[in-house]
Amino acid sequence: MQQVLANINKQERTAPKKCRYCGGSGWEIQKVRRDDIYGIGSVPVDYAVPCRECKGKQKNTPKYNIRLPYDAYLNAFDTSRYRDAEGNIIDFSQQLDLVKGYIKNYQKVQKESMIKGLYICSSKAGTGKTYLASIICNELYKDYGIVPKYTTETELLNEINATVSYADIKPRDAFKMAQMLFLDDLWRKESGRDWLIDELFNIIDYRYQKGLPVIITSNKDLLNHSIDGRIADRLNEMCAVIQMPEVEIRKQNKPESKKSFWEIIKEE
Repeated sequence: MQQVLANINKQERTAPKKCRYCGGSGWEIQKVRRDDIYGIGSVPVDYAVPCRECKGKQKNTPKYNIRLPYDAYLNAFDTSRYRDAEGNIIDFSQQLDLVKGYIKNYQKVQKESMIKGLYICSSKAGTGKTYLASIICNELYKDYGIVPKYTTETELLNEINATVSYADIKPRDAFKMAQMLFLDDLWRKESGRDWLIDELFNIIDYRYQKGLPVIITSNKDLLNHSIDGRIADRLNEMCAVIQMPEVEIRKQNKPESKKSFWEIIKEE
């Protein structure tokens, strides 16, 4: 009998301990209100959130169907592609350190800083603004379970325009209350309607007042005189600015993509 008890005690000492919160799955089930998905006033639903200890890093963890332009992470971001006219690598280390610091200290940033998000800009198209913003959102989802709501400015303004007649719950309110708003290509073109810009300001101002983060890409910096000053002021207070090198890295992939395409269609 003593030998049996000794064997049991030995097994308990050597067996891997399961997390007290998630049982080793990496995810806790909590009652969460998701007004950004189900509408304002929705009842709490069972939701899988990253474990407070395990951080959701175990294998076979569930993944939400988040809509982002790119499914990539920081290890895929190649800064050596940014080169000047002479072929010298452009130093992007300071901006990249800011991104890494933001991701690593995200929870502390949200609690202790007025800066909640990032404003990624460059005057040229194809410099990797949307790619980098997608990477940041993917990293935040992986590490903290932050589910981003992605939209372009054009899509957002179309949504606002289509729902102007709604008297109560408006679908665009989801943009106000999302865990993370990823607004792509802000100020790409003039809307031509002041009330649309007012609605866009209301969304940004709401998130500013509530301390909710945004990640925004744009081809205009926040000092540009052609943009709405009210929105620029809010973003200047709530975002750290990341200036991308003015190098069109998107064009670098086109020859390889075309070659790959022709090779594929010629296969028998």
